[in-house]
Amino acid sequence: MNTKSFFASASRATVGSYWPQIMPLPGELIDTIIDSLQGQPPALKRCALVCKSWVPRSHYHLFHSVTLRPRNATEFVKILSSPICTFARYVNHVTFFMPSGWIDETVPFLTPLFAVHSLSFGDMDDVRSETVNTLFTTFRAVVSLELHNSFDTVEEHLDFVAGFRSLKKLIVFHSSNYMEEVSPGRHYQGHHWQLRTLVLSCSFLSDILRWVTFHQPNPQIHSLCMFDIRQICLPDVQHFLLALAPSLRRLRLIFPLSYTDSHAYLRYVDISCLRELRSISLHLRSRDWFGEPIPNDFKILSQITSAHMKEIIFYFWCDNDSFDWGELVNVLSQPQFSNLRRIHFRLRLFSGGTTKDQIRSLLHNWEVRRILYLTEEHQEKMDYDFFGSCECTRRSSCFAVLAKLRNNSR
Repeated sequence: MNTKSFFASASRATVGSYWPQIMPLPGELIDTIIDSLQGQPPALKRCALVCKSWVPRSHYHLFHSVTLRPRNATEFVKILSSPICTFARYVNHVTFFMPSGWIDETVPFLTPLFAVHSLSFGDMDDVRSETVNTLFTTFRAVVSLELHNSFDTVEEHLDFVAGFRSLKKLIVFHSSNYMEEVSPGRHYQGHHWQLRTLVLSCSFLSDILRWVTFHQPNPQIHSLCMFDIRQICLPDVQHFLLALAPSLRRLRLIFPLSYTDSHAYLRYVDISCLRELRSISLHLRSRDWFGEPIPNDFKILSQITSAHMKEIIFYFWCDNDSFDWGELVNVLSQPQFSNLRRIHFRLRLFSGGTTKDQIRSLLHNWEVRRILYLTEEHQEKMDYDFFGSCECTRRSSCFAVLAKLRNNSR
């Protein structure tokens, strides 16, 4: 045997007998690796090129949420219509950040997005009825809907929402203070008995509350957030809370700073009926927009009778030392709060105001129990973050700009 054939046979023996074969990684481990890269598109793109088994999880994070704008809608539709498109099944949320005309042109090509469960809309006022019907038929599985300054009338809002029959989460933001009310005696369409989360910041708050409770049985809403509640809406808010009493678990109330009398809402709103309440979020401010002191009143916390309370969240603006911490301590010492697991202050601090260390010393009992949490956050996130939905604020501000441009062009 010559030297060349000897080394060749030795090489084959080594590879076959001694070189360990590479074992494939378990699917759970691959998913964990890719999940840790969420929010890093360049890294996720590289993962998708590693091997075929890495593609589904990579595409899930890359295409989970899609925002359609005039600058990318044409290219997106072109790729989506291609026979080699592989990401359509992974698109779960679609945001339409475009004028009505672009929506009319884009929606007919979105039928491959059969897995979409969440939609966000801005300007929808001039969208054709054919486009709206296509939305209803294409996105039958939608369970979450966000509307940001979408229509000019209350009835258009309600008719559009009624078209999505499987809704579990509804978010409505509308910045206009002038909107006609629903005609008296109207029969509301659509019974959303599956609705579980409701976030409202609009001048037509009362109309939406009446619409939700119009049909029987009432939906078993678990989470409710109401922004900038006007005094004229308070009787409807109280009636709505009574209707939701058997199911409501998480509540966030935000009253406008225009209230000079801090007791105004207490004359109408009584949350003692919420026996299943587990979490409540309140906004505390030491001054109004004009710099005038606001007398903080914690009687709304004293109304709580639920034996299941686990969490209180304060969105706290503190720009001076006028806050009555002694009253807060007295309220939190009441028996209904003995089983609290979390008291969370989401702070916006100012120079010359109360500091974190001062808050910890003032609430020493809860600091010792390790249930006091203090986080300093920006105004944008403080005002709108709710149940992990802080992204809706960024979209809302963008949609507000779009609505302003639309109104100026008329």
